[in-house]
Amino acid sequence: MSSSNHHQQAGASASASAASHQGNLGANGAAASNGSLPGGAASQTAPRSKPGGSREAGRRRSGTGYLTARYLLALGVLGVLAFANYVILNAQIETNRSIAIIAANSSRQRSLLQRSALLAQKLVSSLNNEQLQAARAELIAAMGPLEETHHELIRADAEGNPPPEPVHDIYYEVPWLLDTEMRNYIAQVRALTKSSDEDLNWGNPHLRYVDEVALSGRMVEALDQVVAAYLRRSDEKIIYLHNLALWSLMSTLAVLGITGVVVFRPMVRRVHQEMASLEQLNDTLEQRVQERTAEAEQRSRALARSEALYRSLVDNLPLYVLRKDTVGRFTWVNENLCKLLGRPADEIIGKTDYDFYPPQLAEKNRHGDLQVLERGEVVRDVEELVSPQGNELHAEILKTPVRDSGGEIVETQTIFLDVTARIEAERRLVQSERLAAIGQMVAGVAHESRNALQQIQACSGLLAWKLDGQAEATELLEDLQKALDRLRRLFDDLRGYAAPVTLDRRPGDVLDALRDAWKALATDRQGRDAQVVECPPTTDTRAVFDRLQMEQVFRNILENALAACDDPVEIEVSASQAELGGRPAIAVRIADGGPGLSPQQLQHIFEAFYTTKTKGTGLGMTIARRIMEAHRGCIQVESPPGEGAVVTVIVPREP
Repeated sequence: MSSSNHHQQAGASASASAASHQGNLGANGAAASNGSLPGGAASQTAPRSKPGGSREAGRRRSGTGYLTARYLLALGVLGVLAFANYVILNAQIETNRSIAIIAANSSRQRSLLQRSALLAQKLVSSLNNEQLQAARAELIAAMGPLEETHHELIRADAEGNPPPEPVHDIYYEVPWLLDTEMRNYIAQVRALTKSSDEDLNWGNPHLRYVDEVALSGRMVEALDQVVAAYLRRSDEKIIYLHNLALWSLMSTLAVLGITGVVVFRPMVRRVHQEMASLEQLNDTLEQRVQERTAEAEQRSRALARSEALYRSLVDNLPLYVLRKDTVGRFTWVNENLCKLLGRPADEIIGKTDYDFYPPQLAEKNRHGDLQVLERGEVVRDVEELVSPQGNELHAEILKTPVRDSGGEIVETQTIFLDVTARIEAERRLVQSERLAAIGQMVAGVAHESRNALQQIQACSGLLAWKLDGQAEATELLEDLQKALDRLRRLFDDLRGYAAPVTLDRRPGDVLDALRDAWKALATDRQGRDAQVVECPPTTDTRAVFDRLQMEQVFRNILENALAACDDPVEIEVSASQAELGGRPAIAVRIADGGPGLSPQQLQHIFEAFYTTKTKGTGLGMTIARRIMEAHRGCIQVESPPGEGAVVTVIVPREP
């Protein structure tokens, strides 16, 4: 319906234009017939039709230029009005900001007055010299901001405007004399800070002056008057700006109305005149589009065959391949990546890394994509990734740009290979070499120190025999013996940490190793209310493992639980079926019900020499993890709310 109306209007406009043109030609013919060429007027008017057409084209061009000039003029006026609105809005914002600053300074000054009065009382009531010096330093430090905010309220604003006259009167005229009052107050406080210790009493005249000012509230009332004066001036300015904004709005509406009549109405007529020619062009374009569509379909079929061959090749490679657009959305993935993410391709396409990976890793991936997009560089890296299933893996990544036929980068392509096994083998090799070097050093130190420790042990025993009956000396010898025991324990832990873990695997019950570890701690828990509560296991707890090494793991965990918990200590132990790397395993869960661990402690708990105990080497959990890694198992620590520290030891059933 709307299209037919446009065509009718276009036809009417074209007819009116033709009639007008014919009228002009008729007038020209009449003028010629009245000229000096009698009898030949009709024959001479026919050749002038062509120049008349050129004059019509010239009038159309001049009319277009005139419309353009009027349009640009209207735009200029609207631009000036828009700039005026911006200036008015900016002035309003600046006025509100100034009032906010003044209110903040006034509030800060009132707060500093109250604080200085309290500090003055604190200075006089100090009980010792340390408190006195601290109160005096705080009082001196409070005077600088108080003096600074006092001057801020009387200064000119950012535009150089002086403060309102009532503010000047409040500062320098009676009855307020705020400037004099504030200067006297600051001088009295500073004089109080310089008073000797003997003069710092409740009868000090400086203190009485400060208390009188604080109780009278006169200066606070004057500050309220200052803020009120600024608010009155701000209200007057805002009313003025509001009137300007109203005038600007009315001017804008008037300009828009004039523009509609003078500019847009003739432009609409011109558009209708051009519609007929556009319809002719549309018919030609439709024919060309049909031809191009046939060519595009043929190319699309060829492209589909090429893409099928490419996908068949990429899906059968042992690689993870993906492509993303310029905003980071997946546009193509191969089958291996779908298996890694655990989702079909249609659930991955159109999403970003933030939908599958932790924010930190997703941000890192996006940074690499942007580097490729902005610089066109090829990025190579080896990164640590966490799959959506929670498995940690190392990937060797290659990011390359994908360009279109014009050479513009339109996508990024990422290819990565799982190199977790290689990285883990390299890490174990480096760690074994480092521990071998540490073991040689520790063995040498332990050997050299053993004789000295034995000599100290012998001398302390001889001294204990000679000083029998001397309680104070005997107590010192007991402390020496404890220090020797701790030093000997340190050497033992260092040897256990640095020495290679050699396993003697035999079939046995994992919970039996835990029970033996608890028995071995009988001396440590002597005199304490501590017990281990075993929940009925939900699986068979027999496996093939090194009994002594596993007992060491449980002993270190139980020892930490005893050290972290207050009596009564109840350690809950449970066992369940687990799976580790696709192999059956036993998960032994140990919960101490204590205060738990902070996120920082959980982050560093397996680091060597990190400990939260007052006595300890910080190697217990490190040694426990090494033993579990040698068993191809793992040890996990968490701290759920209300359960304390929870340690889970996962032991494979078979080597």
